[in-house]
Amino acid sequence: MTTQSTKINATEKELCKAFKPEAMTAVGDLAVYAAEHSGETLSHEDWENAFKDIMEKREIKMRPFAQAVRLALTGSKVSLPIFDVIELLGNEKVSKRLNSAIEFAKTIECD
Repeated sequence: MTTQSTKINATEKELCKAFKPEAMTAVGDLAVYAAEHSGETLSHEDWENAFKDIMEKREIKMRPFAQAVRLALTGSKVSLPIFDVIELLGNEKVSKRLNSAIEFAKTIECD
């Protein structure tokens, strides 16, 4: 399965589990955060604080949120630590990949 920018290596069942609406809403918030900071160099602490703020706002736990972000950014359920992935990709690619995954998640038919 492929979004516009990332090949996702997961079954439809795994996608349904990772890309639940509540997780994707939080992913959308993170995409906005990344876009708002385009061109800036954000620290691990900045990203960690953004995650915490979004998790509190959306009442979501780290595991489902990070799993949706990881799958959206890397196309895999397993990767480097998520903040390392974000740092390597940069804010613009992070925003683009997250937004592509949000659109892709809308096409998945889950029970």
